[in-house]
Amino acid sequence: MSGQKKAKARNKKESQFVAVMKRLKRNRFAMIGLFVIIFLLLVAAFADVLAPYGYAEQDLANTFQSPSWEHPCGTDKLGRDIFSRLIYGARESLTIGFMSVIFAALIGMVIGAIAGYYGGFLDNLLMRFLDIYQSIPFILLSMVLVSALGPSTVNTIIALSVSSIPIFARILRSSIMTCRDQEYVEAAIATNANDFEIIFKHVLPNAISPLIVQVTMSLGMSILAASTLSFLGLGAQPPSPEWGTMISEGRNYLRNYPYLALFPGLAIMIAVLSFNLLGDGLRDALDPKLKD
Repeated sequence: MSGQKKAKARNKKESQFVAVMKRLKRNRFAMIGLFVIIFLLLVAAFADVLAPYGYAEQDLANTFQSPSWEHPCGTDKLGRDIFSRLIYGARESLTIGFMSVIFAALIGMVIGAIAGYYGGFLDNLLMRFLDIYQSIPFILLSMVLVSALGPSTVNTIIALSVSSIPIFARILRSSIMTCRDQEYVEAAIATNANDFEIIFKHVLPNAISPLIVQVTMSLGMSILAASTLSFLGLGAQPPSPEWGTMISEGRNYLRNYPYLALFPGLAIMIAVLSFNLLGDGLRDALDPKLKD
């Protein structure tokens, strides 16, 4: 009987996944966003193969070259190929985005799970702490942390992670509070399951849908925030090909060589838009009200 129950549970999970994917596929904009994200991930993974030049490779005899067949996006003040730097920049920007969101989501998930499941004094204590935490604007807190730690890619990831924790904690807390009184939780308690098992084995899988949507949306926000910090000189440092750094390096030449800032700006816009489109699609696909 236990084997049959496990098989039924597995089939139910598979059917739910299939149902979500079917609803997601019907959203054309979400699928466009998904394909663009997959494309960017592949570009970042195979940057060494795809880039025709090294991101720091200089050619002082061909500085400020306009876009051409040899240099599709032109060259900068040091003769570096903009197209190659954009490809390597995808690796840099996506790494910052994914790492910062993953760390923030993991820490926020623990805080939100504890606050949402136990409630009472512990919940009030954690939420009041997060209220104080969120009273500081996200980008301002990130700037302060990076300034204190020192400008670098690693410190940018740390700053963005720390600044994003309250968002994930609040979302998961709210979701868990709606699940903790369900019958399957009472059944788990009746079987003498400990709190850790109940939270992470029974409650969390049924409360994680809003967190998945928030993670997807936050990836775009994190890339944009990282680019902002780099533009201000607080994030990735030259000769890093991070897109915000490229815009910062090209801003002094906007009048005569606008492509220096235009192409990395378009890359940021496309990446952020793609994550937002996918996040919107996931939100609709995971919405119980839209189930067939």
